[in-house]
Amino acid sequence: MDKFWHTIDDTILRHKKTLKVLSVLIIIILAVIYFVYATTYWHRHDKGRCNFEWCDGYGFLLILYILVLIGFIYFYAIKRLIWPSLKKVLMPSLETCDVFLSQKWVYPSAVCFVLLAIIVFIIMDSWKTPDRLQSFSGIIIILFLGFFFSKYPGKFNVTD
Repeated sequence: MDKFWHTIDDTILRHKKTLKVLSVLIIIILAVIYFVYATTYWHRHDKGRCNFEWCDGYGFLLILYILVLIGFIYFYAIKRLIWPSLKKVLMPSLETCDVFLSQKWVYPSAVCFVLLAIIVFIIMDSWKTPDRLQSFSGIIIILFLGFFFSKYPGKFNVTD
């Protein structure tokens, strides 16, 4: 029995890369099979309502599946096969980009742009239902009170 496990252990060590690729392929195939099953089930039981249920239904499965698929494509195809040759072509533009991003005004402008985008989204999202802002205002109040009643409010680095 001990010889059997040593043989299996040696086989796994000799074919480690092949087994890794095979296990990834099996996971992808199982995910595709499950996704096809879930899609046909949703299509049969939806009855033309196009109700994706983004939070806990088929829509959430769709989002997760797309994100996992993008991750697999990136890590197993783009990063290993395409990126080394693409890096040689893109290197001059990346260096130019680094020079641009190292300027002092770029980072504060980017932060302001992101904050403005978040504020615009929150305003548009809660335009007709302002009661949805109660939890957001609670978070802001808790942060303000934490800053205001802090033992060392001068140690908050708001300029960096």
